[in-house]
Amino acid sequence: MANHLIHNNVRRSDRDLLPRQGNIDGNVLIAQWPTIEMEADGIANYICRKINEGEMEAGQVLVLSPRRHLGYMIRDFLIQRGCNAHSFFSEEVFDGNPKQLETCRTQEAFSLLALLVNLHDRVALRSWLGFGSPSLRTNEYNRLREYCVDQNVEPIDVLELIVNGDVNIPNTRNIQDRYLLLRQSLTQIEEFTDREKFDFVFPLSEDWTEMIRSIAENNLSDDEWTLDTIINTLRLNITQPELPSEVEYVRVMSLQKSKGLSADHVFVLGCIQGLIPSFDSGLSPQETQRIIEEQRRLFYVAITRAKQSLVISNSIMIPRNLAYQMGARVGRGGNRELVPTIASNFIRELGPQAPNPIIGPELVNY
Repeated sequence: MANHLIHNNVRRSDRDLLPRQGNIDGNVLIAQWPTIEMEADGIANYICRKINEGEMEAGQVLVLSPRRHLGYMIRDFLIQRGCNAHSFFSEEVFDGNPKQLETCRTQEAFSLLALLVNLHDRVALRSWLGFGSPSLRTNEYNRLREYCVDQNVEPIDVLELIVNGDVNIPNTRNIQDRYLLLRQSLTQIEEFTDREKFDFVFPLSEDWTEMIRSIAENNLSDDEWTLDTIINTLRLNITQPELPSEVEYVRVMSLQKSKGLSADHVFVLGCIQGLIPSFDSGLSPQETQRIIEEQRRLFYVAITRAKQSLVISNSIMIPRNLAYQMGARVGRGGNRELVPTIASNFIRELGPQAPNPIIGPELVNY
């Protein structure tokens, strides 16, 4: 199946995978679920049942999801059923469109945290000033930058002079407003401890802070909660996360993270167009082809992690707002709440050895 899939790539190695003599026969299932929630719930139910019956070990189960929303959903269902599970999606923590504030709250908060550590962090300041604008306020920032270059001064210092009326740079009202919002936040927490500042920037009550807070709390002792240590720990664990290979719990992660890992039982969820493969519209045919081939290699890596069993899974319907949020391609029809998905092209590319799909609930018979 993997060989048949990857042969669709023009740019690929000529080497094929070969079966290793003496290995047991593997088991492959392709399951289709009515909704994405039923997919996560059903797969979690199947995994927990197999673990409880002694047919699987939790540490030998790898669940791969193209989006952390779906990954978190199945992780939570596993935990609810008493199965120990951990998710690893740190590389997606900064996902979101910086032009839309509602989708980039983690990015905005991290920029604020960086500015708490170093108010002259130009990258963090530039990011903060641009969030929420279709143009990222590029023209306004360029005017500010030109002034700073001419006067050999820092952008943050010039912004302070502007809002105090000591300097005038025309047509910079929007970045002035963003700077005033920054100054207001800094003033509000000026007397806080470093731990309280972190809690202010990443409040416990908000779902979008879960990943950041988890990284910090799992890697910092009580006496290490200084702003410098917090941000360095976050940067290290987000950009260079360590993935455990020998564990006693179900691992839930992205397809990208699975490279180099293997498990007896692998589940690849969310196999619908827009998620697997995932690419932006409006690209040139050549760029689209390149990205699809990269995504096909990613799917190839995912399905070759399995040593005994592989389940490839997708949902037929998805909530309309979630489809937009995750970038899923949808078909015609549906209603105000649910829209039909389109199964990943990669499933059709698995070749004649791929099994016929089953309806997800039929997994109880396997």
